Amino acid sequence: MSGKSQLLSVLAYLKKQSLRLGEISEPEKRRLLAALLLQCAGGHPAELFSLTGELLPAHLALQLGIPSQSEFQRARQWLPCAPNLVASLDPGVLSYLYQFFCAGDRERSKERVQQANKNSTDDDTIAFTQLYTPTWVADYLLDQCGTIEHSRLLDPSCGAGIFLWRAFDRGIERARKRQQPVPSTARQLLSSLHGCDIDPLGLWVCALGFAQRLRSLGLSDMPKLNLELVGSDRTSDADSFKQQHSQPTLGSLSRDWQPGHMLSTQYDVVVGNPPYLGRKLLDRRLKDQLRAKYPLSHQDLCTAFIERGIELLKPGGRLGYITQASLLYLPTYGKFRESLLHSSFIVQVVELGAKVFPLQSGEKVNSILLVVENASAEQRQSEFIDLTQTANKVAALELNEESVKFRVAQSDFQQHRQAAFNYRVPAILVSMRSRSARLQEFSEIRQGLATSDNGRFIKYWWEVPVAELGKRWIPYAKGGGSERWYSPIATVIDWQDDGAAVKQAVAENYPYLNGKTAWVIKNERFYFLEGLTFSLVNTRQLSVRYLPPGCIFDVGGSCLFPEEEDRLWVLAYMNSSLISAYAEILNPTINYQVGDLKELPVIPLAAHVRLRLADLAAQCIQNKRFLSQFGSTDATASQAEWFAEHREYEGALAACRLAVAGLDAAEREIDATVLRQAREQFSLTPDEFLQVTSLSDRALSRRRPVTLPFQSKQQFDALLALARQRTLISASES
Repeated sequence: MSGKSQLLSVLAYLKKQSLRLGEISEPEKRRLLAALLLQCAGGHPAELFSLTGELLPAHLALQLGIPSQSEFQRARQWLPCAPNLVASLDPGVLSYLYQFFCAGDRERSKERVQQANKNSTDDDTIAFTQLYTPTWVADYLLDQCGTIEHSRLLDPSCGAGIFLWRAFDRGIERARKRQQPVPSTARQLLSSLHGCDIDPLGLWVCALGFAQRLRSLGLSDMPKLNLELVGSDRTSDADSFKQQHSQPTLGSLSRDWQPGHMLSTQYDVVVGNPPYLGRKLLDRRLKDQLRAKYPLSHQDLCTAFIERGIELLKPGGRLGYITQASLLYLPTYGKFRESLLHSSFIVQVVELGAKVFPLQSGEKVNSILLVVENASAEQRQSEFIDLTQTANKVAALELNEESVKFRVAQSDFQQHRQAAFNYRVPAILVSMRSRSARLQEFSEIRQGLATSDNGRFIKYWWEVPVAELGKRWIPYAKGGGSERWYSPIATVIDWQDDGAAVKQAVAENYPYLNGKTAWVIKNERFYFLEGLTFSLVNTRQLSVRYLPPGCIFDVGGSCLFPEEEDRLWVLAYMNSSLISAYAEILNPTINYQVGDLKELPVIPLAAHVRLRLADLAAQCIQNKRFLSQFGSTDATASQAEWFAEHREYEGALAACRLAVAGLDAAEREIDATVLRQAREQFSLTPDEFLQVTSLSDRALSRRRPVTLPFQSKQQFDALLALARQRTLISASES
């Protein structure tokens, strides 16, 4: 059984035990967690607990408190059939177990961290950012940073200690291969490894992992671990700590340490998985501290940790972090990227994409492995590895194939908007963009509103009385995902008295705005206008749709408002494969912001080309709207005539097939037309045109294909029945 399969089987077993740690007081919960983890670790828990305490510095050993016999008994009751669960498993499983046990805390902290007017605690930060690192990631980064037997290594956010454990394990493995004495190697390694965190229980789990290892090696009389608690009120000498730190919640990011503290010196290697907490999730106190102390990297905790980590390196030392991919591209990180390019050498970046963390689902966690050397780049080239489209990332790194590698001089990134690390972009595309107009010259591009309480103010149109549609309840355009050309608007917003209730709720939820609700209810003068809308969150590519008049738009479906004569050709141009490629260059994450669209290039287009693009866009809207009607979810359209006209299955199927074929043909012509114009207007050589079309084809491969709305008569009948039901529900409310 693989390490991951073992982990999943362990977690499946533990879930059956109905752990309800959230119902337990904080001090008792920490002791109970310790007892649970000791029970999982196998052997004699009391002996292992004693060894763990011996390895910890005295002031840290006192933080947790000793689990009582009754707590050990409770742990045995919760895990009656789980002896030695962890002892024979992957070395990282212990930290995953800790993350799993604390999952309830993470959910509760998520609610607090996401509040508009938050005042987060260290416990919230610990729980929300608790995402432990896969073993293979720790191994890879340690490899890139060099051997550590004779180096001093620091993990400034070590948590449960996976990087420290793996550095130790690998050092012992190398010693055995070289037939070197294990006891002296272990002492040397323990003296070289340093870790700190704001989480006392995480540090204890780190010590427990070392205790496991030393017991399995038969080693005793080892030096104490170099672990340090750097949280606000968790040190054994709180008064002294507060005298040293006027803003203690910075933890490892503080620079105000006394000589001799592990954070007042420099290291050969700094590694880790620094906590990610974006600006929207930071409370105002921590946000202000970061802005004051880290003006170049205050965008989130993670970026500040990178800056601090480089400061903690000796000249020539290396930093190896797993962090967020947004650092590479988003404009908000521009100043930090420019500083990084001038002060350090970027050795390697591995862009991993999503699904790196076994216990984290979804596509929103896009990760990179970042290796930086505290030295000048000089004439060296940085290596970038693109594994975003690779399923087995571990195997790909082992294969070390050249096809996914890109080598770039750091100075080349200065040509990109705010020094974005667009390593995949050919020089010709940069040149074309520099010689083109910007989209903001052809269109107003505006962000939509945030209600602050969607559950109260946003409904599906069939949930409200028909008589109130278009009066109190207004069609509300939210994000449409990867839908292009047209998407039914299924939601409506309570806009009675010009949104008085929404504005009142915003004022109450954001008191620091002092009644200036326009900061949240944005661009009200553009409400109800005809335009184009695009999705904020889209895992495929930029997708733009026609926005009928009479709608209000959400922040998730921000809008463009070109002049009437430009609207349709702009829509066609925006949905072309070439501009999708440019959008991905400007922002390769899953979020497309208003600022990104403003910077999109508009290549020169002849008048007859614009007319043809406008005609093709009109065809696409017509065909997509026809296909969308079968879902019967549109708050802007009447369904009565539709039911009368499309009751017969065979006729509806034939009409849908024609619409799909027409849509496909029109999109192909749009793509070809825009590419042809690029070749002609910029006099591209065959090689340059090949580079442009290759990037365009990459964007095209991510495009969501248009399909039939139903595949059988049964599905067709179900769609019509649902449409009738929704219409009847809405009518009955009036």
